Amino acid sequence: MINKELQKRILSSIILMPISFFFIIQGSLAFIFFLSLIFLLTSFEWLRMTKNRDLIGIFGLFFLFLSFFSTIYLRQYIVLNFFLFLIIICIFTDIGGYIFGKI
Repeated sequence: MINKELQKRILSSIILMPISFFFIIQGSLAFIFFLSLIFLLTSFEWLRMTKNRDLIGIFGLFFLFLSFFSTIYLRQYIVLNFFLFLIIICIFTDIGGYIFGKI
């Protein structure tokens, strides 16, 4: 039987992956809007997770900003196929890390 945490992860992936790939392929303003929305959600989650909002919170938000800015920059200035290849590699390494971490 699949535990609740894994079930949540699988369900959220089934919902979010097609939406994400749609915005990645669309590019332009739709992609920037989608990433901005995700950036706001992850920033809120980061600030909620870190009780100490001093230095750790600031560095975390700075890291998030650089990550999202880099994603926008890479999507606009490299070939779409290579960008999708990078995304797929990240997805598979994340899945592998989760599976081997559970083992």
